Amino acid sequence: MLQKKSKITTLDVLVLLALLVGLAYIIYQVKVKLNYNWQWGIIPQYLFRYDAESGKWVSNYLIHGLLTTLRLSFWGTLLATILDRPSETLSSIVAYHIAELGLVGFRERLAAFDPRQTGFFLSRVIEKALKLLTAPEPGRPVPNAR
Repeated sequence: MLQKKSKITTLDVLVLLALLVGLAYIIYQVKVKLNYNWQWGIIPQYLFRYDAESGKWVSNYLIHGLLTTLRLSFWGTLLATILDRPSETLSSIVAYHIAELGLVGFRERLAAFDPRQTGFFLSRVIEKALKLLTAPEPGRPVPNAR
């Protein structure tokens, strides 16, 4: 197999130069015109804190937020991936759990399923899931409409 050598062209250099000039301009604007004294020294206390009861360093707000974001991203991606698979059983399980958890962000994806192209069982599960996501049961908290 022949490998083509990549050449740096004049256009590549100009684009890189333009990006560097743009970055320098943004840094200049932030440093000179923003007139704000960034206090980076206080950030570590929001990452980790010393717990006197256990005598250990434990994670604090920013680490908890980061881990929660990563967890949500992972599970959301996994649910969406499984939902798009041809397996009716897995799709039914995921649709059921999406409804039970009140994940209204998946409502459009569930509504996009065509009952004529899915099996009877999956179409029934999706139908019930959509009902749960639009009108929650009495006593059940209304999910966020995000």
